[in-house]
Amino acid sequence: PLYRQVSPIDFLTFAQERQRVAYAASFGVPEIPAPYRSRYAGYLRGIPHISVREGRAAEIVAELTGRDVPVVLDPTLLLTAEDWSATIGERRAPDEDYLLTFFLTELTGSESAEIARHAAANGLAVVDPLDPSSVPEPLSPLGFIDLIRGASAVATDSFHASVFSVLFHRPLILKGRDAMESRTETLLGSLGLTLGPWAPLPHLNALTEPDWLGAEARLATHRKSSTAYLEASLG
Repeated sequence: PLYRQVSPIDFLTFAQERQRVAYAASFGVPEIPAPYRSRYAGYLRGIPHISVREGRAAEIVAELTGRDVPVVLDPTLLLTAEDWSATIGERRAPDEDYLLTFFLTELTGSESAEIARHAAANGLAVVDPLDPSSVPEPLSPLGFIDLIRGASAVATDSFHASVFSVLFHRPLILKGRDAMESRTETLLGSLGLTLGPWAPLPHLNALTEPDWLGAEARLATHRKSSTAYLEASLG
């Protein structure tokens, strides 16, 4: 909430009020600190079209402005897995079977060891895009998505790594992180996917018996309504 000291430009003040559209916005925190709530409220009231990507963000907008705003899909989900594959093109991911690990927070020693043991027990190498020795060439954004597409499983605390794991139907191990938990819960809940404790380390979670056909049907419905909202907002 303190990004760039609550700069007006981040609330689209450079545009005329009627031109302001915030699609799938996110606060990244569960609460706006009290000293900044009135400033946030004023800036939010100046945006006629607001949609958010998680349930808690909708609650924050309602608390600050009294407005009910829709929860829509993250923009990355407006494309299908087939759309993304066509954009990525030829596979560049390693040919070997691997577990992709991508953590924005540091793992404990026991977490790292257990994930490595899990990979070895399943005959998987471990690929970490943040480790130069693991990925020899610098990754482009599409290269990162290709690594998820090619993975046998994904372990992460990243919302967008979770998004692409879901899009490509990859088994997912999740470590909670305050900035992403509401977003991830909203995403998985809207698709009928559930998390349960990961057996080796119960404080981590994993997708439990995912119904990918059901998830795809729900995703198609949300994609249609989210696109309709965006088109209506743009006039």
